[in-house]
Amino acid sequence: AGSNAIDVRLLTSRASSVGGDKLTAALAQAICGVLSAAVALCDPRLVVLGGPWGVFEPIVDEVRRQFAALPRSVPVQLTTLLDEPALAGARLTAIDRLRADVIARARAQRFA
Repeated sequence: AGSNAIDVRLLTSRASSVGGDKLTAALAQAICGVLSAAVALCDPRLVVLGGPWGVFEPIVDEVRRQFAALPRSVPVQLTTLLDEPALAGARLTAIDRLRADVIARARAQRFA
């Protein structure tokens, strides 16, 4: 069975070609619709575009431009994690929790 996922490589290739600015604007508008819903639901301080969208600067630039014009916009940043961003996030969360646990136990022993 085929995938229903968007073929990002194909779209970014076409967006890079002559006349791709209209496609870039349309893609950015669709992405901004999704971001608007996410911002309304989650109220984040910023949005990070990851995956193949987050490394294609023309789309990110257009998303930033369009999103900034919306009533509930937040800063949009490029991803810095290209390899397994979800795993990297989980790793950082685990490190933060471990650090907090070690500090809490050390304080508990010191004041016991």
